[in-house]
Amino acid sequence: MPKLTTPLIAAGTVSGTAQPVLSTVAGRTLRPPEDADAAFILAAFADHEVSRWYARTIDDLAEARAWAERSRRRWREENGAVWTIEEAGGTPLGQAGLIRLDLGEGTAQFTAWTVAAARGRDVFADAARAVNRWALEDLGLERIECLHSTASPASCFGVTSAGFAFEGLLRSKARFADGRHDMHVHAVVRTEGEANG
Repeated sequence: MPKLTTPLIAAGTVSGTAQPVLSTVAGRTLRPPEDADAAFILAAFADHEVSRWYARTIDDLAEARAWAERSRRRWREENGAVWTIEEAGGTPLGQAGLIRLDLGEGTAQFTAWTVAAARGRDVFADAARAVNRWALEDLGLERIECLHSTASPASCFGVTSAGFAFEGLLRSKARFADGRHDMHVHAVVRTEGEANG
């Protein structure tokens, strides 16, 4: 059955180009994940605050390399885009990116994690602003959502600081190791960015 709408962004727009390296306002770099990130990823997921909210563990370097490859594959398959966040000087601080990318609808979901040493330093929000700027202005998405557990007030603060507007509560939305959690949903839309100049 024919659709009454045409795709907002043509298939091949993402996979037909190299994933860009992004710069943040704070001078950090967002670059595609590399196999060399494996030791960093493994150490990050040993942190309870990372593994808890991703509801998974990474137990060895092979799994960490598979995580990096999966992140790169999202770009090739046009269902997401993940970057490693680096401090000036090359120290990795976390990862940020888009999942559930739908080019036809012009939507995606933002996700990110940071290592303990990066928390409280605006790294999450700084990376989110860079990803959103690229996604809305360069790629042409119209809406980016961010969901987080209501049990994570730090996530709520970071998401709000990055410019995501609070939209509501999704009851019993996600399952974590300790059971189901209610989730807050926040979003940015392209028309807001245009209106705010």
